[in-house]
Amino acid sequence: MAMKTYIAYSHSERGGDRRLDTVLVPDGFRPWAALFGPFWAAGHRLWTEAFGILAAWLIFEAFLAAGGVGVPMTALADVGLVLVMGYAASPIQQWALERRGYALLDIVVAEDELAAVRRLFDRDGPAVAETRR
Repeated sequence: MAMKTYIAYSHSERGGDRRLDTVLVPDGFRPWAALFGPFWAAGHRLWTEAFGILAAWLIFEAFLAAGGVGVPMTALADVGLVLVMGYAASPIQQWALERRGYALLDIVVAEDELAAVRRLFDRDGPAVAETRR
Protein backbone atom coordinates (compact mmCIF):
# COMPACT_ATOMS: atom_id res chain seq x y z
CA MET A 1 0.00 0.00 0.00
CA ALA A 2 1.24 3.48 -0.84
CA MET A 3 2.21 5.82 1.96
CA LYS A 4 0.57 9.24 2.14
CA THR A 5 1.82 12.44 3.70
CA TYR A 6 -0.37 14.31 6.18
CA ILE A 7 0.30 17.74 7.65
CA ALA A 8 -0.95 18.08 11.23
CA TYR A 9 -2.22 21.42 12.53
CA SER A 10 -3.33 22.25 16.05
CA HIS A 11 -4.97 25.38 17.40
CA SER A 12 -2.28 27.30 19.26
CA GLU A 13 -4.59 29.55 21.30
CA ARG A 14 -6.79 26.93 22.94
CA GLY A 15 -5.91 25.37 26.24
CA GLY A 16 -6.38 21.79 27.29
CA ASP A 17 -5.63 18.69 25.28
CA ARG A 18 -4.39 19.75 21.83
CA ARG A 19 -5.18 16.29 20.48
CA LEU A 20 -8.87 17.22 20.49
CA ASP A 21 -8.46 19.99 17.93
CA THR A 22 -5.74 18.54 15.71
CA VAL A 23 -6.53 18.65 11.99
CA LEU A 24 -4.78 16.44 9.45
CA VAL A 25 -4.51 17.80 5.91
CA PRO A 26 -3.54 15.23 3.27
CA ASP A 27 -0.78 16.43 1.00
CA GLY A 28 -0.83 15.98 -2.76
CA PHE A 29 -3.52 15.84 -5.42
CA ARG A 30 -7.11 15.96 -4.11
CA PRO A 31 -9.46 14.42 -6.72
CA TRP A 32 -12.68 15.56 -5.01
CA ALA A 33 -11.39 19.13 -4.93
CA ALA A 34 -10.49 18.87 -8.61
CA LEU A 35 -13.93 17.62 -9.61
CA PHE A 36 -16.08 19.71 -7.26
CA GLY A 37 -13.86 22.73 -6.44
CA PRO A 38 -16.20 25.22 -4.74
CA PHE A 39 -18.40 22.48 -3.27
CA TRP A 40 -15.33 20.73 -1.86
CA ALA A 41 -14.20 24.00 -0.26
CA ALA A 42 -17.67 24.65 1.21
CA GLY A 43 -17.77 21.08 2.51
CA HIS A 44 -14.54 21.79 4.43
CA ARG A 45 -15.99 25.05 5.80
CA LEU A 46 -13.72 27.13 3.59
CA TRP A 47 -16.45 29.64 2.73
CA THR A 48 -14.23 32.51 1.55
CA GLU A 49 -12.16 30.13 -0.54
CA ALA A 50 -15.31 28.55 -2.03
CA PHE A 51 -16.55 31.94 -3.22
CA GLY A 52 -13.07 32.82 -4.48
CA ILE A 53 -12.79 29.58 -6.45
CA LEU A 54 -16.25 30.08 -7.94
CA ALA A 55 -15.50 33.72 -8.84
CA ALA A 56 -12.13 32.79 -10.41
CA TRP A 57 -13.75 30.02 -12.43
CA LEU A 58 -16.54 32.34 -13.69
CA ILE A 59 -14.04 35.09 -14.61
CA PHE A 60 -11.83 32.53 -16.36
CA GLU A 61 -14.79 31.25 -18.39
CA ALA A 62 -15.92 34.81 -19.20
CA PHE A 63 -12.46 35.68 -20.55
CA LEU A 64 -12.43 32.55 -22.68
CA ALA A 65 -15.89 33.36 -24.07
CA ALA A 66 -15.04 37.02 -24.68
CA GLY A 67 -11.79 36.08 -26.40
CA GLY A 68 -13.60 33.91 -28.91
CA VAL A 69 -11.75 30.77 -27.87
CA GLY A 70 -13.15 27.67 -29.55
CA VAL A 71 -14.76 24.74 -27.80
CA PRO A 72 -11.73 22.38 -27.98
CA MET A 73 -9.41 24.99 -26.45
CA THR A 74 -12.00 25.89 -23.80
CA ALA A 75 -12.26 22.22 -22.85
CA LEU A 76 -8.48 21.94 -22.67
CA ALA A 77 -8.29 25.09 -20.52
CA ASP A 78 -11.00 23.69 -18.22
CA VAL A 79 -9.02 20.46 -17.78
CA GLY A 80 -6.00 22.56 -16.84
CA LEU A 81 -8.07 24.52 -14.33
CA VAL A 82 -9.38 21.28 -12.80
CA LEU A 83 -5.82 19.97 -12.41
CA VAL A 84 -4.68 23.23 -10.80
CA MET A 85 -7.56 23.03 -8.31
CA GLY A 86 -6.71 19.44 -7.44
CA TYR A 87 -3.09 20.29 -6.68
CA ALA A 88 -3.88 23.63 -4.96
CA ALA A 89 -6.47 22.19 -2.56
CA SER A 90 -4.04 21.19 0.20
CA PRO A 91 -2.20 24.54 0.30
CA ILE A 92 -5.55 26.36 0.26
CA GLN A 93 -6.77 24.32 3.24
CA GLN A 94 -3.47 24.82 5.09
CA TRP A 95 -3.57 28.58 4.48
CA ALA A 96 -7.14 28.75 5.81
CA LEU A 97 -6.17 26.84 8.97
CA GLU A 98 -3.20 29.14 9.58
CA ARG A 99 -5.46 32.15 9.09
CA ARG A 100 -7.77 30.77 11.80
CA GLY A 101 -4.93 30.49 14.32
CA TYR A 102 -3.87 26.89 13.77
CA ALA A 103 -0.14 26.19 13.88
CA LEU A 104 1.86 23.51 12.13
CA LEU A 105 2.27 20.64 14.55
CA ASP A 106 4.01 17.93 12.54
CA ILE A 107 4.27 16.12 9.22
CA VAL A 108 3.28 12.45 9.30
CA VAL A 109 3.69 9.71 6.70
CA ALA A 110 1.27 6.79 7.01
CA GLU A 111 -0.95 4.41 5.02
CA ASP A 112 -4.19 6.26 5.84
CA GLU A 113 -5.55 9.01 8.08
CA LEU A 114 -6.21 6.74 11.06
CA ALA A 115 -2.67 5.37 10.96
CA ALA A 116 -1.38 8.95 10.69
CA VAL A 117 -3.28 9.94 13.85
CA ARG A 118 -1.91 6.92 15.70
CA ARG A 119 1.63 7.60 14.53
CA LEU A 120 1.38 11.29 15.43
CA PHE A 121 0.21 10.72 18.99
CA ASP A 122 2.31 7.61 19.65
CA ARG A 123 5.44 9.44 18.61
CA ASP A 124 4.77 12.69 20.46
CA GLY A 125 2.81 11.31 23.37
CA PRO A 126 2.14 13.80 26.16
CA ALA A 127 4.17 16.55 24.45
CA VAL A 128 1.33 17.06 21.98
CA ALA A 129 -1.16 17.49 24.81
CA GLU A 130 0.76 20.33 26.46
CA THR A 131 -0.62 23.82 26.07
CA ARG A 132 1.48 26.72 24.86
CA ARG A 133 2.15 29.49 27.31
